[in-house]
Order: sequence, then structure tokens, then C-alpha cells
Amino acid sequence: MKRKIESGRDLRHTVQCVNHPGLEPQHRLFLTVLVDYADHGAGTNARPGYAFLAKAVGKTEESVRLYARHCENLGLIKLTNLAHGKGNANVFAFCLEHSAYPDSYPGYKPKLAPSAEPISPKREGTLPQAQSRLAPNVGLDPHTALHITTPTTTRLGETQPSNATADPVVVVSSDVEKQSNTVDKLVQLFVEKEGYGPKHLTRKQRAQMKQLVLAHSRDKFLAAGKMWLRASPWDAKTESHFAEFINNFAAYLALAAKCVSDAERDAREAAARDRSSKAAEIAYKVIGKETRPLFKELSADDQAKYKAILEKGWFAYDMDDVAFAAEIQAKLDALRAAELESVAVDDGTPAF
Repeated sequence: MKRKIESGRDLRHTVQCVNHPGLEPQHRLFLTVLVDYADHGAGTNARPGYAFLAKAVGKTEESVRLYARHCENLGLIKLTNLAHGKGNANVFAFCLEHSAYPDSYPGYKPKLAPSAEPISPKREGTLPQAQSRLAPNVGLDPHTALHITTPTTTRLGETQPSNATADPVVVVSSDVEKQSNTVDKLVQLFVEKEGYGPKHLTRKQRAQMKQLVLAHSRDKFLAAGKMWLRASPWDAKTESHFAEFINNFAAYLALAAKCVSDAERDAREAAARDRSSKAAEIAYKVIGKETRPLFKELSADDQAKYKAILEKGWFAYDMDDVAFAAEIQAKLDALRAAELESVAVDDGTPAF
């Protein structure tokens, strides 16, 4: 970061929006808690103590020490004073010159220089505006079809030239309504979990989340939102709950994908265990019968195939093996019944 910190609020937002590939949600939560105890001007002299940090992030003191060491290794903080004696705490400082700390963030407005001329609301409308892919009223009226508006620098009293060659990109109102409903669903899940509404959920944040729904689909957006709700990276001092979710959406999306992959793997393993158990249940009924004369009456192919199945081991059986074992069982039962019938006596004595 090349600029200077302007206030305590600016410091907190800068640290909350840090962007480093080595950071995970628990490290961000650690930094968010630590920054509340740093000097507002330079981000130094932060000494909350490991006991408080552990309580604030919901982890053990040993875990918090690991988080601090990890952030030190990334160059985001540094230890400026090592504690000695009971009741003393290590002192940390934020390395704000690190490139991971942003020069700006959503909502950041630099203070005017002493010689700068203030801009009145009337004059602000005549100044050039940054080009946006969406019209300014995105999300305010989901039932109205929206299109891209071309920014202009036309001053008062001048006519705006027409652009007959530009084709407007139409956003279908039904799609916008679906995006809005998806965002509302995540807000509802937050309220159900916390028992109160989110702080400072702005129109801009809602528009950003609608763009995430459009880019990643409703299911993936809600899956990432559930990972965010499970992590709960906020406390009583959090000024905007959804800002952290938007800034770290990619991390929560990756975490949700991993959970889905683990669940699919567990389901496959459970199905394999169930299939093998059923196969073993049938196969064990036949195991050992190859030593009997009845088994030797089967064809050589059946004997060889059945012995090959037995050599697999019960966990390796598949459904084809189950069907073949049941077929062998039926043949052996038929041979046994024929044998008993052939040895039956003529005096009416029942077969044994």
C-alpha cells in the first residue's frame, strides 16, 4: 500500500480487505480482531494478548499463535516487542507497506487536499462518470428490464450526441428477479442464524452479489454463502457483515466445492461398502462347497469362475459376482434336491 492511513475506520477496512493468496478465513478473522487494538495512525502497538484473541476467534491459544506466526511469515504483521513475565502481551504492528493491503476498497473516499475545491452536488452531475456494465438502477426495480447506459460528459445546456451504432445489452427482468431472490435467500439464512438483520447492507453490495449469482449460478452462490455463515467471521464491532463475504467470495466458493467433493467421495465409498456387503452375504453361503462332490458336478468353467471370485476377497465383490454366486447356489440346491430324490426308498419313508 502506497497511501497513508487516514483514520481508525480506514485502518480497519484496509486490513479487512487485505488480498493475499496465503490467507485463509481463520487468518483474516485473526487480523480483523487484531487491528482493533492497533494505533489508528500507523497500525502499530497492537497488544490484545493471546487469551483474548483465542476467545474472540473461537480457537485455542495455540491456534492463535500459529495464525500470528503464519501472518508474520507472509509479511503482513511483525512482532515489535516480545512479552516477558506474566500479565504482559506480545506487541504487533501491521506492515501496511505490503502490497497485499489495498490502496482503495469499496466505499473508500480519500480526504481532499488543503487546496482542493469542494464539489457541490449540482456540479457533480456534470462531471465525467466511470463506465459501468449495468445501469445505476440495478436491483432497485427487479420487474423492469434494464440496459447499459452510456456515460456522458455533456455540460448543462448542451445536447448529447446520439450513438446509433451501439447495441444496448438487455438484462431480462426475470433473470434480475431471480438474482434478487437469491440474495434475499442468503440474507434470510443470515437472519435465521443470528437472530437479527445484517449491518449496513448497501445497494452496492446487493448489486455486487447479484453479479456473483449471475457469474456462478444460484446453487454455487448459496453454497458459498453457507460456508461463510458457518465460518461466522464477524463480531460486535463488525460494521458490514456482507462486505467480508463479497471480498472473500472465491475462498468460500472453493471451500464449498471441496465439501461437495468430499460428500460425493463418501457416498461412493458407502455404496461400495454396501454392494460388497451384499455380495459377501450371498457368497459366504457357498464358500466351502467346492470340496463337496456336488460342486465337482458343475461345469469346469463354473468351478473356475467361482474359485476366482472367492480369491478376490469379500470387499472386492461386485454385483456381477453376486448374481453368479446366487446362480451357483441355485444349481447346487437343485443337485442336492435331485440327489435326495434319487435315494428315496420305495416304502414311503420320506427323504432325509
